[in-house]
Amino acid sequence: MKRLCIALAFLTILIAGNVSARQSELDKIELLRKQSDVPTIHAVQFIQSFGRKTIISYSILDGKNELLVPLAFAKQMQTGNTRINLFTSDQVDQQIAGENFFETLTSTLQQSLQQTWPEFAEYTLSIELHIVPEGVKIKDEYRSAVKNNKLHVRYYFRERDFTDQRYQMGIARTLSHELYHLFYALFAPHPPKTRLKRSLAKQKYHILNESAASIYDACFSLELVQKATIRNDALTHVNGRQGTMDDAELNRLLTTKKNIPENFQSAIGVALFHTVWVSVNGQNWDMLAETDAGQYFRELCNQPGFGTLTNIEAAIEVIASDGVDAMQLENRPQE
Repeated sequence: MKRLCIALAFLTILIAGNVSARQSELDKIELLRKQSDVPTIHAVQFIQSFGRKTIISYSILDGKNELLVPLAFAKQMQTGNTRINLFTSDQVDQQIAGENFFETLTSTLQQSLQQTWPEFAEYTLSIELHIVPEGVKIKDEYRSAVKNNKLHVRYYFRERDFTDQRYQMGIARTLSHELYHLFYALFAPHPPKTRLKRSLAKQKYHILNESAASIYDACFSLELVQKATIRNDALTHVNGRQGTMDDAELNRLLTTKKNIPENFQSAIGVALFHTVWVSVNGQNWDMLAETDAGQYFRELCNQPGFGTLTNIEAAIEVIASDGVDAMQLENRPQE
């Protein structure tokens, strides 16, 4: 799962994209995947133009083989207004391991999304998960118009992501992470007008959005399996520090009037997430739901306003002013 989780660090730059920058987004994501040296990347984009709303979900899986056998519907799980449809081919083992896991995944998604965004009660969400054999290459862009409050996304994963419990949490993290980005773009207010130039306000919100999405997928893991981990995350280096930012860097980020290159904003958001993680969990790469750190994360995610970034910015301000720099992340555990 190491490479899969690394891919999660590079997604925010695609959220709430501008239609005018329409050089093939799929090609941009493929270039990003290659530059980041990851075999798998997923992303989501929400576009609103002239009253029309469109969701675009992306999946790129590196491989050498073409998908020769069409995928067919396998099974469906539904809780409330959240539905997951699984699609497989004859090349994939139909006996998907951990069926209860995916039923729990569906119900936990429903509960979590509804709690974070009460507006979701007026919508329906359909998620297509396509299972492909190992070694198959996928480069998929799926467009879905938002009509009658119906939301639809599609993602591709490899067979082992479904059949091996060591990889199943990668699916849970990917879905919760991408859905945070999507729901934030759909439901959260636009960045407020401030004394900063609007581009700077938007920049800060992009960075906070990536941090919040990572916290959200950690909270989702804590809720789903009572454990979260950053063992497989990519680490951002900020001024020589590995994985985290010190108080001075946090304060500069919160008050900066300088533009940060767009391709660095996502990585800085991940560093923010890891700084929050280490501030409450120390240099532990795993977090358990019953610990004080696990309770802190769950309470943060459960607060009203988490889906609008209000809480995450306030939490970072507290950490930046506590007089104690977050430790660096060192000695990554071996699998």
